[in-house]
Amino acid sequence: NATLSQNWVIIDVGGLVNITNATLEWNGVNYTMNKISPTYFIYNITGNGNYTYRVYVTYSNGNTVALPLRTVILVDTTPPTITINYPQNTTYNHNITIINVTVVDNIGVDKVIAELDRVNYTLTLQNGYYINSSINIGVGHHLLRIYANDTSGNLANKSVSFIVDTLPPNITIIQPLNNSKCDRLIEVKVNVTDNVNVDRVVANLINSTGNVVNTTPLQYNS
Repeated sequence: NATLSQNWVIIDVGGLVNITNATLEWNGVNYTMNKISPTYFIYNITGNGNYTYRVYVTYSNGNTVALPLRTVILVDTTPPTITINYPQNTTYNHNITIINVTVVDNIGVDKVIAELDRVNYTLTLQNGYYINSSINIGVGHHLLRIYANDTSGNLANKSVSFIVDTLPPNITIIQPLNNSKCDRLIEVKVNVTDNVNVDRVVANLINSTGNVVNTTPLQYNS
């Protein structure tokens, strides 16, 4: 009899005499044990809770012996594993309308909750993924934390931060002025601001027929 801080146990039986067959009776259900050698059989079984078991051994002479009934308590201490599929740690140029995560557990997943900017949403299992498609996450910096607990009461959490930016940069042309006369060498100055970050700024020179005759990346100067 034993109490184990794990959700599995290996039952083994062996001796000096050859064994033909060994059967594990686990909480009233029979399992055929695996033969490792003529005198040694094992079986790996998982669970969480109180169990009674015994082993029936059939020897090469045909005699079957029932070994003493025993008890074992398996205590699952392994939390679920969480993978956040969407959204991820990046910047999106569109609203986020779905949360998609994968949660696996060695015993069973009980509940999955998404905490988005301190508001909780329940995720439901759909085709192997835990999903909520009733959200609409707009512009800004966001923090998503996923909580998952299994049927044994073990809790896990995982978080990701991301940005939604659907606003274009604001551009103010400082130089040259509209309808001004310029020399062949044109100095271009612009002021560009953005709610998140400016990636790059490019100036295109377009002639009277609408064709681009020059493209020049602009350098930042504070």
